[in-house]
Amino acid sequence: MNAGREPTRIDIVETETEADAVPVWLGRPAQGDGTCRGGYGAAVVAYYGADCAYCGRDLSETYESWLDLSVDHVVPRNAVGAGFPAEWIEDLHNHVPCCRACNEFLNGFRMATEVPADIIGFLALRDSVLEAKRARAEDRHRRERQNYQRWKAGSR
Repeated sequence: MNAGREPTRIDIVETETEADAVPVWLGRPAQGDGTCRGGYGAAVVAYYGADCAYCGRDLSETYESWLDLSVDHVVPRNAVGAGFPAEWIEDLHNHVPCCRACNEFLNGFRMATEVPADIIGFLALRDSVLEAKRARAEDRHRRERQNYQRWKAGSR
């Protein structure tokens, strides 16, 4: 496993006391060449590490693993259409590294919620969406593994 940051509860500026801690926006990841591995993904991996935020797969382990590196918006981009500020959706806080399988499994993820009033509300929402997506990805991996095993058994 990569020694990156857990994508939850990492968004507080460290101060002398916990009561003084204030969350801050980190900004949109640098876009680089516009690709995940050569651009915006580098900032996400530098911040969180190279483990998939949903299934935990180490995406730095091999070249083939690295090719599966993807980046997910935890709160989906379509939330902008529901009134979420684009700056919140594109902030580094809302990006996590993930494998292509989890990203594909979660592409249809939709949520219905009110727009939070501030960064604290957004980060709480992001954390709850992250947990919901982890559960969905785990379930989808379980079903796909069963499909694979049936396919493999029938192809011999």
